[in-house]
Amino acid sequence: MFSVADIREAAYGTVYRRGKDIYETGGVADFSYEVYLEHDLPKAEITARVRGNEKEYYHVSAIVDEEFADVASCSCECEAFYNYDGMCKHCVAVLFAYVNRREAREILRVKREPEAPAKKNVTQKMETPLALKNLLNQYAVSAGISYLIPESVYGRGELEPHFQMDYGYARLEFKIGTEHLYILKNISAFLYSIAHNEKVRYGKKLDFYHSKEAFTENAWRLVNFLQAQEADKHRQTRYHAYYAYTGSYERTMELDEVGIDRFFAAVGDGEFYGTFGGSDEMVCHVADGERKPGLLIRMGVSGIFLQLEDLHLICGSRYYYFYEENVVYRSPAGLKEKTGGFFDYIERQAGGECYVAMEELPSFCRDLLPLLKENFSVTSEGFDESLYIPKKPEFELYLDKQDNQVIGGKLLAVYGEQKYNVLEKPKTGEVRELADEMRVRSLVEPYFNETGMGGTVFVLSHDEDLLYRLLSGGLQRLSEYMSIYTSEDFRGLKVVAPPAVSVGVSLKSDLLELKIQSEEMSPEELAYLLTKYDRRKKYIRLKNGEFMDIRDDGLGLLAEIREDLNLTEAKLKKGSVFVPKYRAMYLDAALKSNEKLAVEKNKGFKGIVRNMKTIEDSDYEVPESLKSVMRSYQKSGFLWLKTLRENGFGGILADDMGLGKTVQVISLLLAERQSQDAGERERLRSLIVCPASLVYNWQKEIERFAPQLTTRIIVGLSGERARLVAESAEGEILITSYDLLKRDTELYQDMIFAIQVIDEAQYIKNPGTQAARGVKNISAPFKLALTGTPIENRLSELWSIFDFLMPGFLYTYQRFREEIELPIVANKDENKMKRLQRMIRPFVLRRLKSEVLRDLPEKLEENVYARLEGEQQELYQAHVQQMKQMLGEKTDKEFRSEKLQILSELTKLRQICCDPALLFEGYRGESAKTEMCMELVINAVAGGHKVLLFSQFTSMLDRLAGRLAKEGVGYYMLTGSVGKERRMQMVESFNSDDVPVFCISLKAGGTGLNLTAADIVIHYDPWWNVAVQNQATDRAHRIGQKNVVTVYRLVSEGTIEEKIMEIQERKKKLAEQVLEGEGMDSASFTREEIMELLG
Repeated sequence: MFSVADIREAAYGTVYRRGKDIYETGGVADFSYEVYLEHDLPKAEITARVRGNEKEYYHVSAIVDEEFADVASCSCECEAFYNYDGMCKHCVAVLFAYVNRREAREILRVKREPEAPAKKNVTQKMETPLALKNLLNQYAVSAGISYLIPESVYGRGELEPHFQMDYGYARLEFKIGTEHLYILKNISAFLYSIAHNEKVRYGKKLDFYHSKEAFTENAWRLVNFLQAQEADKHRQTRYHAYYAYTGSYERTMELDEVGIDRFFAAVGDGEFYGTFGGSDEMVCHVADGERKPGLLIRMGVSGIFLQLEDLHLICGSRYYYFYEENVVYRSPAGLKEKTGGFFDYIERQAGGECYVAMEELPSFCRDLLPLLKENFSVTSEGFDESLYIPKKPEFELYLDKQDNQVIGGKLLAVYGEQKYNVLEKPKTGEVRELADEMRVRSLVEPYFNETGMGGTVFVLSHDEDLLYRLLSGGLQRLSEYMSIYTSEDFRGLKVVAPPAVSVGVSLKSDLLELKIQSEEMSPEELAYLLTKYDRRKKYIRLKNGEFMDIRDDGLGLLAEIREDLNLTEAKLKKGSVFVPKYRAMYLDAALKSNEKLAVEKNKGFKGIVRNMKTIEDSDYEVPESLKSVMRSYQKSGFLWLKTLRENGFGGILADDMGLGKTVQVISLLLAERQSQDAGERERLRSLIVCPASLVYNWQKEIERFAPQLTTRIIVGLSGERARLVAESAEGEILITSYDLLKRDTELYQDMIFAIQVIDEAQYIKNPGTQAARGVKNISAPFKLALTGTPIENRLSELWSIFDFLMPGFLYTYQRFREEIELPIVANKDENKMKRLQRMIRPFVLRRLKSEVLRDLPEKLEENVYARLEGEQQELYQAHVQQMKQMLGEKTDKEFRSEKLQILSELTKLRQICCDPALLFEGYRGESAKTEMCMELVINAVAGGHKVLLFSQFTSMLDRLAGRLAKEGVGYYMLTGSVGKERRMQMVESFNSDDVPVFCISLKAGGTGLNLTAADIVIHYDPWWNVAVQNQATDRAHRIGQKNVVTVYRLVSEGTIEEKIMEIQERKKKLAEQVLEGEGMDSASFTREEIMELLG
């Protein structure tokens, strides 16, 4: 911080004492200062009036740099300031006033709070701030500056530069004036005066406002030069504070190499005064054009001597300058840029001379001499460069094989009769074109991975990929640049074409026979090829060392089929293998994708494929009683189901929610019953497994669409369920829940069902659960899964469903995970994705509402945002910070083991977003979302709409119900505690009466309900899984809806709820890729995603 000691250091002793006396005798008036930041450094701008010798007052201004305790600039109106070096006594007096009246805390405050600069006005009088006053003065002066400059000065102000070059250091001083010139005592203060249009007095004959109009054109170029130097000084101050800072420019300016270039450019065609190496000062100018330094090349006995012309040198950043008498010459730009290193070296040598020996002459002539001729004035004595420039070489590559894994290569550069190993270091006296040798060497090196024999030969060792590249295309490419010679052993290495292969597929009983044959190879050899195939490679390495090229041929496809169908080498050696019939569609699609394979298919195989591909043209008919009921796409669904049933395949009916999957299944069950009645099929029971909430719904739907079918609901206590199963007759349809089936597996173990249907098949997405094991233990020749979301989070869910439908279709889970799931999820493997799609496509039927229901009313979806405020916002932020701290302290192992606790904490955050009263009993504040929700509901009811209001939290529904009752709005409440029969009664009542609101727990009422009386759906809180929300929405937006359905998702802005929606949108893309899926579960969140949720 600036102190009295700094004043003493900045001023001469006598001036210091006199200035101190003026201050101590009250000679400083109208004192004020302002502390501010410039380039992040604190400075103080000071102004005052100071008493002179004859009772007159001078205006004094100064700028103090508090960071470096220095006077950045000062000025005074007295003559002494302009006629003598250093500051005057009036400046010293003002600085004493500043040090004694300034408060240290102001400097600290402005550094901490740069947006609120400290201000201090000793007079305590309300005034325009000094900085603003100065700005106003500057604008006023600028506007009328041309009228304030005296005619004797206007456009005549000169800056006379005085340049001194001594011992390699360049310095610069200036004089200023018109006819009579004054020494410019402070360059920085001069530039400050120009920046602020200040009036400066240099003496009795020179007193004028400093602006561009006052100076000549040449002088203004020098002003611009000085401003650039000053700007560099400030940058040094900022970035190299304690090391590079040397204070402001006063009388003398030292020039670095950049400054030298700037100065001579600013001088232009003008004159300057120069002193060089102690010479007398003389008038100088910069010459037009460029000056090349002379360079003499003189031949010696065993080399050459280089002699640089004796020049007086000034070194700039981009140019060299040479001075002779009073003229300064500029070098060509290329001298510094292209040959600066050589010039600097030779210029430092004694006498400007250096020597190049005979060994280095080829390199000198080839690489350096052309640049010297371009930038020097070169003369030669007895030197003929053509004798030392090497000829263009030719190249020879010799290749030999040590064994099937090791190849050697020697590269030679040929200069006429002389041959040199490119890998060997050039010897003394060898004249070689090393640049060409390096270029050709760089072409050969990528085909080898080592060197041998002391680094003199290339070696390719135990790298089949590299060897294949060399043989398949590398040799041909290299032959364009060199002659290639190979040994007989090496020529035994070949790339051969693959054999022609034929494939036969036939249906035998319930299996497919696959025959793979080739006239050019035995079954054993063919089996070896297929098992060695790697889709990432373009070849197969044969046992004899040859490479078989497998690009664009049928072998690659057959190898993929072998991998997909898990065919071992032992099986393939037999010439034919048997695979399950459900592989028919996969094989048909795969074999058609490659025209190079000869494929034969028998009649039975063609029949299966034709039936699956021409479903619309099949002979199956929709039961007569349902023809007028079912829509065209539902009839297509029946034909697809019937085709699967007849061919013995399982399938997933994955239609969009609300498209009537139930009636399509009922049509199949009715057709099955008709076939049984006609004696075409054995009379067997069928089994429907569904969530407990849908058991009665299935019975009612069957009674509605096919009353001729006999249904039996397996519910009640254990003994009652056992009696119902025992009393059931063949041909009946048994309906039970997942929860009861897993307890009753023994009741069904000896039964064979004609058809087994599982509804909401995502219930078995975890193959290890009892529910999944229960449905998989049932025996049925045809199994069907219904779900709108076959993939909610992981591909393993799809595997579990297919493991129920056709065990083994997607292999074991371990193999499925390693070969398909991990490559797709972790590596984004497009080939694996296409492979999975190709396998499952025939057995999954999915239609979207937008595709098949052109007459279904539109669904409008909107996110409505509420902003947390006050106590609710404070509670939310406090819990966020608590969670962040908790997560930051946990190790990865603790994080994995405590995911349930973390999920619980996230749930608390969501509850605070809904209403803090869900978490804090004593909370009496408002909930932003509750108020917004009530406004939406009341407006909707007033407009004659019926509303479905969903929430995950039943306690939130209770609070909303209380508000509805208070507002006199009628409502129904459906949660998990409501029984199945009461549930159906409420649904029927809501669809027919005038009660406007149905409050529904998301999990209790998200599926299996038809609530088309409602046309507004409100999701009070976003659930982790978007699919669950969409299912809930489709309770209203489904067949039977006549009105546009509006969906409002209430979201607390800037909270976890908004983040949930962003993350779920990203995660659902995996499901969409495989099978237009929906969303993801919360359980899949990583530590990073949870931190993202917290914001």
